[in-house]
Amino acid sequence: MSTLTFFFLFVCILAILFLVINLLLAPHNAYSEKLSAFECGFHSFSQTRLPFTISFFIYGLVFLLFDLEILLLFPYAASSYENNLYGLILMLLFSIMVTVGFIFELGKGALKISNKQLDNFTFNKKPSNQIYSIGRLSSSQNISKFNQKRYYSTERLTSDSMNPWSVTGYTDAEGSFMINLRQSTTNKVGWQVTAIFQLAVHYKDLQVLSDIQSTLGGIGSIRIQQQKSGSIIAFYMVRSIKEISKVIIPHFDKYPLISQKKADYLLFKKIVMIMLQKEHNTLDGLNEIVRIKASLNLGLSDKLRAAFGIIPEEEPRPLVVVETIPNPYWIAGFVSGDGSFYVSIRKSDTHRIEYGVQLVFQITQHSRDILLMEKIQAFFGCGIIRERENGRTGERDIYTDFIVRKHSDIIGKIIPFFREYVILGVKAKDFEHWFQIAEIMQKKDHLTVEGLERIREIKSQMYTKEDESY
Repeated sequence: MSTLTFFFLFVCILAILFLVINLLLAPHNAYSEKLSAFECGFHSFSQTRLPFTISFFIYGLVFLLFDLEILLLFPYAASSYENNLYGLILMLLFSIMVTVGFIFELGKGALKISNKQLDNFTFNKKPSNQIYSIGRLSSSQNISKFNQKRYYSTERLTSDSMNPWSVTGYTDAEGSFMINLRQSTTNKVGWQVTAIFQLAVHYKDLQVLSDIQSTLGGIGSIRIQQQKSGSIIAFYMVRSIKEISKVIIPHFDKYPLISQKKADYLLFKKIVMIMLQKEHNTLDGLNEIVRIKASLNLGLSDKLRAAFGIIPEEEPRPLVVVETIPNPYWIAGFVSGDGSFYVSIRKSDTHRIEYGVQLVFQITQHSRDILLMEKIQAFFGCGIIRERENGRTGERDIYTDFIVRKHSDIIGKIIPFFREYVILGVKAKDFEHWFQIAEIMQKKDHLTVEGLERIREIKSQMYTKEDESY
């Protein structure tokens, strides 16, 4: 047998051996996304006509050289018997030089390309572990106390600083618990069941999803997708039933949701328990899942109702009673998702410069969470509750707003709280701008033309609702 023949046979046998070992020993957590056809590429997250960074070309050139260097090993492998010890020593020296060069490249950062999805997010302020109780401070106390520190959203909130209650609060605002049913020819009951935990936010809050993923042990995946409306949305999804049962459910059992989303979580958990028992692979188990899913989120689609016929009795939605706000970090996470800090500048006949400035803090929820909004109002000890129809989409849904407009409450309660328990994501920068305007108003500079123009300039930098529509 020639050396070349032996080399090819050895490589084939070794490759097959590794594949068999992987098949026997590697964990297998198949889900619909893994089983779907692979397509190269990813969803764009910015303009497609931007120039490539020079580091991209350096990366390509370095690997081209490295591949050519490795290719030089082939002649030696094909003639190793004829080269004897002298050839082996030369090849070892060559391999050492290549390795040293590779280490040098790593040290110089030549193989590192910055992630454009994460470039705009660099946080490092850690929230305090001290428990906060809402109380009133005088206006002068607040401004002097908090203008010594500034916490911008461009400072990185490291993953180990994400409080678990913040994760729960953010999920109460932006999360969803879904059960996906789709027909499958490979399943004996004809349907594949997938449990999905998901957070969906504007791509500008991608770093928040990354921090939550790290806090939950790195499970799940993050993807970015452009909607038909043109909005770019970031999704954090956990599909593995093993990860859901070992991480997601224990987290929300220990740090429970308190909005009406908790009812969806409890129904979701019931279905996950059925799946863990492998009962979703039986007709009785599948029908039970469909019965529970009929009460989950928006219920069954027309397609599923047609496929499964009349559901004998839908699972009643669990009753969610909000007793109290469990932790200040829950508020910080919840407001990071569903809160807003905005500035109202209106014509006013009572002001010398003919314009009045007002700071407004607001949280909006569906009216089914009005009890939660009342608990938040009691927590802060200020603000009003109002109900209104959804006027933007023309739907008849009723929404509940918790609103704080009174300047003394904003200075004495809202600002001190969120300086202690920091907002997550791009909304943190909104809060910082909001606070800058509060400082201007404390000095009465908003009553001057110059101060009003400065406020207009700061307001123009704030995040708008149109930016996050999806």
